[in-house]
Amino acid sequence: MSPGPHQRVLEWLTDEQLRVATLVGLLAIPFLIGLSWGTVNDPTTAAGGSISGAPILLSGFVVGYYYSDRPTPTRRAGVRTGLVSSVGVLVVYLGTTYTTILTESVEIAIVASVLTPILGLLGVGLTVVLTVVAAVFGEWFANGGAPGPRGNQSDADAAASTTETDSGHTVQRSRGWLFVAAYGVIVPPALVYTLVVNPEAGPGVAVVVLAMFAMAFGSVGTLLALAKDIGTLGTARTAIWADWRLHVLGAAGPATVVYAVAYSQGVSYPPGYAIFTFIGAVWLVAVTYLVCRHRYTGNQPNSVSPAG
Repeated sequence: MSPGPHQRVLEWLTDEQLRVATLVGLLAIPFLIGLSWGTVNDPTTAAGGSISGAPILLSGFVVGYYYSDRPTPTRRAGVRTGLVSSVGVLVVYLGTTYTTILTESVEIAIVASVLTPILGLLGVGLTVVLTVVAAVFGEWFANGGAPGPRGNQSDADAAASTTETDSGHTVQRSRGWLFVAAYGVIVPPALVYTLVVNPEAGPGVAVVVLAMFAMAFGSVGTLLALAKDIGTLGTARTAIWADWRLHVLGAAGPATVVYAVAYSQGVSYPPGYAIFTFIGAVWLVAVTYLVCRHRYTGNQPNSVSPAG
């Protein structure tokens, strides 16, 4: 007997090779809905709506980075993430149509109801395409600018990429910790200049813009670099301080709480508070990780020296 449709959908969603891609897509849905919900109450929009591209592109980049050194094709993972996250697009479009039915004339409501399925299909397709493009870029970034997935290492290459620390542990050489360390050094002066100095005119404004850009996008890159570096720690990957899920929770959790509290208090711009909280939380996560990593390895990570 062939499996029923529900069983096939369940097998599709729980595919072991694409589990992370599915999870990233699910995590992107609430952000996509939250950042795009304003279009639902827009009186000038009767069907469809404006969708925020940030969660789509970011989720695709994360998936591409994660699958860059895994056997599952990056494009396949990007398609899965795009299909799952497109549920958020459909929710926004349905919300827009529902608002139109309640507030507009019968004629406009009928037109909106007819257009919504068509716009929904287009929205799903565009979401998948953008996610795959971002995933390919994430794979390219993870490979240091080299196209395509990484080739399998030979035994000699694998041996050359490892080093023994002073504490007797064997770890792989990694450059990921350098990005984490750079973020830890840059953020404090950038935050002080942005929040304390806070120039209102002149070249200082451009410096603030650049600092915000570096901190915001650098925070995401830091978490990705941290996750990659954890993969080089051998047996230490089972330690609590090396659990990447705790690092992500430690970075995103405080920002989510601050956003929720600010929003409940009627703050006019809660995302601003959440962004600075997220940057600060990522900085604390980065510094904590580097301290724990140094204690484990017993020396500074040797990321560029040749094998002896």
